[in-house]
Amino acid sequence: SPLGLYQAGKPGRTVVVVEGEKKAEILQTLLDGGAPDVYLVVSWPGGSKAWKKALWDWIAGCTIILWPDCDGKRELLTKAEREQYADDMAREIAQQAKPLLPAHKQVGMVAMLGIGTMLRDEHMCTVQILPIPEPGTVVDGWDCADAITTDGWDFARVQAFFASAHGLPSEDGRPAAGAAGGGGSDEPPEKKRDGPAGADPRNDEFGYYLEFLSEKLKSR
Repeated sequence: SPLGLYQAGKPGRTVVVVEGEKKAEILQTLLDGGAPDVYLVVSWPGGSKAWKKALWDWIAGCTIILWPDCDGKRELLTKAEREQYADDMAREIAQQAKPLLPAHKQVGMVAMLGIGTMLRDEHMCTVQILPIPEPGTVVDGWDCADAITTDGWDFARVQAFFASAHGLPSEDGRPAAGAAGGGGSDEPPEKKRDGPAGADPRNDEFGYYLEFLSEKLKSR
């Protein structure tokens, strides 16, 4: 039977999807400290390959921000390559020499792209994904908990990172345009887009939404 989402059940918030309950708690605590009742951080049980077993109906129709783990897995040795080496150490050395998988084929990203596509196409969600570091540029498995507890990200840094979210990429991993995310259930007033030629209107719109949320929180 379908498994419930961790922390689901608080409607009206912008939903941030991460992989793992502990990191969800860490990120939720940080976001609540800077913007109470605006964000809801959720996760699913069972790891990256079990997301299809979760009950995603809880967040149908929500604005979604996906924060994937930044995995650094490499291409696997072929059967011929494995047979070429006589012992495990030699095979391990050969494995570490293999090229890194591209970002859109890393296991954590594959899960998040599957989740995002499903939420967008089947549950009418507005979905964006965060531009995590490229594989190999940070420790294997880098995630929101590492950003906060190891790298020292505060609320302002995380909110600025949210402003860089973009639409789901195409199947080859190239970013695709998408509607901007935001926080809370209120809609900001319309704003004329100004800026230099070539500016990315998605970041402008998302940044404006964050300004709107900031003013909204001050007025509470």
